[in-house]
Amino acid sequence: MVGAEIITMGGTAVLSGIMKWAANKQEHQARIEELRMISEDRRAAVFARARETDVHWAVRVARMIATIAVFSTYAFIIIGPAFVDVTVVYFYHELDQGFWPWTVPFTEMHSFTVGSGNHPIMVTPDNRMVLMAITGFLFGSGTQQKN
Repeated sequence: MVGAEIITMGGTAVLSGIMKWAANKQEHQARIEELRMISEDRRAAVFARARETDVHWAVRVARMIATIAVFSTYAFIIIGPAFVDVTVVYFYHELDQGFWPWTVPFTEMHSFTVGSGNHPIMVTPDNRMVLMAITGFLFGSGTQQKN
């Protein structure tokens, strides 16, 4: 037979282990809550500093750089052959119906040149599409009102 002292010792050991585990869990939860509060305070301070900082100059500089890049590309393509030893070759699509009226229309690539330099520059419809997309993004983002 097991004595009462052994049963008491085993029961108190298990009970004290459970109580210690519960206390550690509470301390752990309290520490997590404390760290969460510190984190929220720091995040609120960062957001407050960010609200005070004016970054509109960076947006203006980026927009100015994009504008200069796009319009200098346009200017070089149009005015470049007059001042630099280049030949600008413009490619364009032309829609052609074909000989028979029931055929599907197709596009043909045509080109013409401007200038008579030794260094050709190709301007394809894809290049023009990219320049137009950049121009649209550039001026489209400028139309949004600030809150």
